[in-house]
Amino acid sequence: MKPLNADFRTGSGIDSLVESMSFTEQGELDVSELRNRLETGGFKFEDLRVTPSPGASLLAVDSSFSMRELSYHAIWATHAVALYGEYDGGENDDILVGHGSIPYGNLLYSSYLEAGEFIPYSEVDSRGNAARVSFEFSSLKRAYGELESSGLKPDFILVDGSLYTNLRNIRAKDGVFPECEAALRSFGEVLGMERVVGMVEDSHATDLSRDLGYNFTNMLLFEIALEPGEYVVDEREGISICYVKMPSKPLPFSAAGSSKPLTVRWEFNYPGFRDDLGLLAGIWMSESDILHPQIYMLRTADYLTRKIRVQGLLERIVSEKGLGLKYREQREI
Repeated sequence: MKPLNADFRTGSGIDSLVESMSFTEQGELDVSELRNRLETGGFKFEDLRVTPSPGASLLAVDSSFSMRELSYHAIWATHAVALYGEYDGGENDDILVGHGSIPYGNLLYSSYLEAGEFIPYSEVDSRGNAARVSFEFSSLKRAYGELESSGLKPDFILVDGSLYTNLRNIRAKDGVFPECEAALRSFGEVLGMERVVGMVEDSHATDLSRDLGYNFTNMLLFEIALEPGEYVVDEREGISICYVKMPSKPLPFSAAGSSKPLTVRWEFNYPGFRDDLGLLAGIWMSESDILHPQIYMLRTADYLTRKIRVQGLLERIVSEKGLGLKYREQREI
């Protein structure tokens, strides 16, 4: 060890540490063996029929969430945005960014804001997720009702994240805290709606991969196993989890001019979803502004939730209500 002084330096060997890291690459695996293992495990490789259909209407919802732990209180705030649009396949002005055009018209939105306190002050991490889910899906129901009152009914309900994983996590805490009960209730109401689709931005699940004897994520598993334009379906508790390898598509604003194939995880809450999978894939293929596993309506709802900084709302509540901070946040030098 060294004397501690102002000349503190980190440990040496950074270059060798970086060089020593190694990762699983596609070329290191036998793709044929991997596909055989999947087929033996009951997975069927299916061909994606890309069929964009002008006229499809979509309602998406997302939310931003923040919480703050204090000396005697734990509080949270959330901002949810619901966004409705109609896919017409045309070249409509991109109102938000002004970069190119989008294939959607009649864009409508609603914004909802809420804050609350965790009572009792315990297990706030898991309860925070439940509070977010509860408010996000209750906001979705509210937006759906607003559309109905205007004579509109969306063909698809788009949800950020995994339907299956969210449901499993909420059920694990059901009956323990009020936030979990409310989340399960609002989630169940949404799953009872027609044609609900969960689009996962990042998935780190490893269960399928581990069952086959590999040590990486399911997404990498199917990135390697699938050919562009193929998909497999994993049926779980009434939810169809689809791993789809989207073909390359034009990206005129990128240096390459087109994208690489992209593996996505989309989930459906109803049988007979395969035609809709092709329809949504066709809509995704027609979006030329960015490469992302979610379609415009959902990722834009996410963008709009950031228009309000919910952490700043919590800071205002703490300040105006005179709430005591944790000791480490009160220390003065």
